[in-house]
Amino acid sequence: NSSITANPSITKVGHISAKTALFIGLFQLLSLIPGTSRSGSTILGAMVLGCSRGAAAEFSFFLGIPVMFGASFLKLVKFFIKGNALTGPQIFYTILGMLVAFGVSVYSIQFLMGYVRRHDFKFFGYYRIILGIVVITLILGMLSIIPMAIPVGLILIDALLYGIDAFTTKENEELT
Repeated sequence: NSSITANPSITKVGHISAKTALFIGLFQLLSLIPGTSRSGSTILGAMVLGCSRGAAAEFSFFLGIPVMFGASFLKLVKFFIKGNALTGPQIFYTILGMLVAFGVSVYSIQFLMGYVRRHDFKFFGYYRIILGIVVITLILGMLSIIPMAIPVGLILIDALLYGIDAFTTKENEELT
């Protein structure tokens, strides 16, 4: 672990070459494995390729921008293909939500970048291990004690692993 970060050769995002960026992007493919973090895989890949923690985390945030825009664009295309349209208030609240989300994300990224520059990733590793133990315990408990609770448990696990978006997406599909 210490050999990855002992003497990083790349300490600023601006110093990442196109070749290194391509290889970091390839590490993003690891996030196709269920439960694997996209940012975690790209940060680890960048550090393996010689980036400092700060440069790796910053580049990972930048690498996520096209993914988020692509996912949002795909949702909009599917929405309009179904023949839906946005009303004036929906457009207003969508733009307001985007502005609030942008402000919160800028603050969150600044906070996380400051944290990453001062600390290592052990906390995140412990969090993932504890969450994994909780999820496995829930699954085993549901399988052996309450078999009828499996669908509810799976929805809970889905929400834990993939965020509250699992619920809001289903609600939006029912409304359209």
